[in-house]
Order: sequence, then C-alpha cells, then structure tokens
Amino acid sequence: MKYNIFLLCAIALMITGCLYPYSDRASTLLLADEYQRVEIEKQIKLRQEQEENEKAKRKTPTTVSDQ
Repeated sequence: MKYNIFLLCAIALMITGCLYPYSDRASTLLLADEYQRVEIEKQIKLRQEQEENEKAKRKTPTTVSDQ
C-alpha cells in the first residue's frame, strides 16, 4: 500500500514538473500579448493625433506671410 502512495506522489510530481514550464510560458505569452496590445494602442493614438494636427493645419487659412 505504501508503495502505491509513493508511486502516485512520484507521478504527481513528474506531471507538475512537466507542466510548470508550460504554465510559465503561457503567462509570459500573455504578458507579451498585453505589451503588444498597449504598443498598438499607443501607435493608434499617435496616428490619430497626427491626423488631427494635419486637419487643423489644412483648416487654418494661410496668409501671404506664411507662403
């Protein structure tokens, strides 16, 4: 009976040891996805600001001194 308990404990440790790197990798991938999402949002905001600035420049009347 003790042999079976030790065997089950050994198998459980092997399984958790094998799955640990994958769980660590999964959390790393989630962090990478979050970082990438934030970077994309920053680029979108920057692009929108640039477009707004260009629209504002087009709307302002030019004078002779500006040309």
